[in-house]
Amino acid sequence: TRGIPPEGGPRCGEGGVQMRLDELVLDAVAAATGARPYQPNGRRKTYVARGGKRFHLRTRTEEEDGEWFLGINERSWKAGEYFVLACGGPDAMFVVPVDVFPAKDGFPRNGTDRKIHVVCGRGQWYLRDPYPRFVLDQYRDAFYLLA
Repeated sequence: TRGIPPEGGPRCGEGGVQMRLDELVLDAVAAATGARPYQPNGRRKTYVARGGKRFHLRTRTEEEDGEWFLGINERSWKAGEYFVLACGGPDAMFVVPVDVFPAKDGFPRNGTDRKIHVVCGRGQWYLRDPYPRFVLDQYRDAFYLLA
């Protein structure tokens, strides 16, 4: 049902849910790498994992009928870095190398951000844009990529 994360977690939109989701992701990175990642610039959600791998964290607790909308700044598309996308809760966290992520030109623009549309449909997680769709399933919980 709309707005309720898997496993009966807190309803989306409750105070602090977004922050808790960020913390869940950072805890998962720490478990995979042996240390908590640090944030070089407190105003951006870009982190560095132990060993130096940079990742750009995007989380979204609200969904619209099994679809999540995230914004990724164009400056984040850098070879050798990663996107970590968390949609709704711990059952939907993805670690995707920028090198395999679709090119930013394939996504709709919103100022300096590109609008990423994550969908869970028919038992599969994917990016709606660009065409053909980019399947996320193999990157689910792939925090080992940051080690």
